[in-house]
Amino acid sequence: MKKILYIACFLWPLIFSSLNLQVLMARFVSVPISQVFAYSNILFLFIGIATSPNLTHKGSKTGKLWFLFYLLYFTFGLIATAYHDFNAPIMRTIIPVIYFWGFFTFFKNAENVEIYQKLFTGLLLFSSILTIYLMKINFDIDYGGIHIYKLDRAGGVYGDANNAALVSILTYIFVKQIFKPKTKTQKIIKIALYFVIFYSLVLTFSTTGLSVFLIILIVSNQSFFTRERLFLLFVAGIIGFITILNLQTITKDMPLTKNQRYKIDNLVNVVTLSTDKVDNSGRGELLGAMLEKVYENPFLGNGIDYSVVVRGHNTYIGIWADAGIFAFLLFVGILILHYYRMLQTKEATRSFGLSILIVFSVFMISLQSILNQPYLITVFAYLGYLIDRNMKESSVNPIRYHQTKHILK
Repeated sequence: MKKILYIACFLWPLIFSSLNLQVLMARFVSVPISQVFAYSNILFLFIGIATSPNLTHKGSKTGKLWFLFYLLYFTFGLIATAYHDFNAPIMRTIIPVIYFWGFFTFFKNAENVEIYQKLFTGLLLFSSILTIYLMKINFDIDYGGIHIYKLDRAGGVYGDANNAALVSILTYIFVKQIFKPKTKTQKIIKIALYFVIFYSLVLTFSTTGLSVFLIILIVSNQSFFTRERLFLLFVAGIIGFITILNLQTITKDMPLTKNQRYKIDNLVNVVTLSTDKVDNSGRGELLGAMLEKVYENPFLGNGIDYSVVVRGHNTYIGIWADAGIFAFLLFVGILILHYYRMLQTKEATRSFGLSILIVFSVFMISLQSILNQPYLITVFAYLGYLIDRNMKESSVNPIRYHQTKHILK
């Protein structure tokens, strides 16, 4: 019973965050009650950290680098906040850090990694299914119910199409890696899940999402590509390219909204490299405005979460705008080191981990809501352990564990 309660202290906050229950409760129950639940999750995490088994090792060396980043970010960010008299939402910014700390502690026990993998995969899949369902009933979180107008794009439980697209791609990556079918029926189920996931992605009408998904298909299926299959892939690529070029004609009789048709035109512009016609939904102007503030305060920054307040829609430049160039350089350096170390892992782990890193790296160019989403920040803690526990050479493996049967293969 004690072990179950200990694990629940971590898993319930993960469920709460992954399904965006705080926003749903605020919309349909009450804001105060949603806040009580949100802050109680922080209490649960602290209880989980305090009651964690006393393990001999000190945790992932790769994962510890994020603590260094947080230290630098908050040091410069707080100084900038005070210097510019910026009204920063400090508590909201600290919550993802607590989630990272909690799961960094949780993953010290290799058995917990297996539990996390299965639960997180299930949560991602459920979220993708909800993306389809909510789109079908024309439910919009931002609107607060069934919208009077037909929705242009699926936002899922997050109320944002690009976030929903990111989750759909993560769902594919985790389902492919974690769900290992042993029977013919299970294989059919897995293929069916792939179709569901892809459909949820298509409904987001995310140009970034579809582009990243194509990259992930290649990265996550490297072993599939023999010489003959590469030729078939080349032929399929030509067919796909021609299909996209004629997408406007193919979809002309479909009951699409004006904005949906506009997104299709945008996809065609991307494929045909008509960059002057590609629409970035105003992100270019927002990024340009944020860059002006970066140039004004390149070393110190403008204050914690400044980029979120001004909606800069770029995680990389957002960190620079918040806490200055040193935090920005450290962040980029940590990402590069993750790629470098992931390339040194076992083959089965490499494509899985690289796929996750690529998804985050690309989406952080157009989203500012990755590092401040608690359920996504737990993935960074997970990646640290994934890397350290699967290094090819034992001489460079920072951590050794005796529970090898529980380690991801």
